Amino acid sequence: MERIQKIIANSGIMSRRKAEEALIQGRVELNGRVVTSLGTKALVADEIRVDGESVSKKRKRTTLAFHKPAEVICTKKDPFGRTCIRDFLPAKHQDLYPVTRLDYRSEGLVILTNDGELAQKWMDRSHEWVRTYRVRVKGQVQEASIRRLQAKCHLEEGTFQLKSVKVMREAPKGKTDIEIETTDSYPDLIQRICYRAGHPVIQLRCVGAGPIALGSLPRGGARIVPEGILLQIQEASAVKKKKPKRRH
Repeated sequence: MERIQKIIANSGIMSRRKAEEALIQGRVELNGRVVTSLGTKALVADEIRVDGESVSKKRKRTTLAFHKPAEVICTKKDPFGRTCIRDFLPAKHQDLYPVTRLDYRSEGLVILTNDGELAQKWMDRSHEWVRTYRVRVKGQVQEASIRRLQAKCHLEEGTFQLKSVKVMREAPKGKTDIEIETTDSYPDLIQRICYRAGHPVIQLRCVGAGPIALGSLPRGGARIVPEGILLQIQEASAVKKKKPKRRH
């Protein structure tokens, strides 16, 4: 999170000093609420308005597919000095915010954006975007193991169930590579489900999220998500929002 006056200044509509004046004068809204404190912090993806005009519409909307290496934090900075996603991004993309996440030891696709509307769609669990993972686990995964992995799992956060589990190949030293699809986005969910099923995770890589694929993107690399893909996300979200008509 960053101070709201910095986000406003980065949008290019006014200087930071002018943004601070606008805050004090009560001309700034954060997600529909007037804010006046210079200490107010916000996400780049939040809806920020100055004098009723959306700051997000003044920014050039950018969405990146990023290949997060293992042992990298999905935040912009870390109090313990660990490597963060922002360490890989050029200056022009420092305002992007991760809307999909992976835990510290996992690698793969992370989506970054400064598009508040897109961020809201990704973080809203009702949209049920399918995420695909390639996972190496301990032990040989047989039919009984697949049934355990796909069964409902009761955790502290609620009850979860993987969408699909498929064996890719047997790996050396009694390990198995599997592909998992899920619509839940908790960073360590798959690790906990696999552990309960008797197959602790050795390595996890996210290879897809909705219509966005990791592809051949190298570790630490990023690419712009094409407008056509973003349009698919917008259209899919609009369809999911429609409620079925009542029959009389």
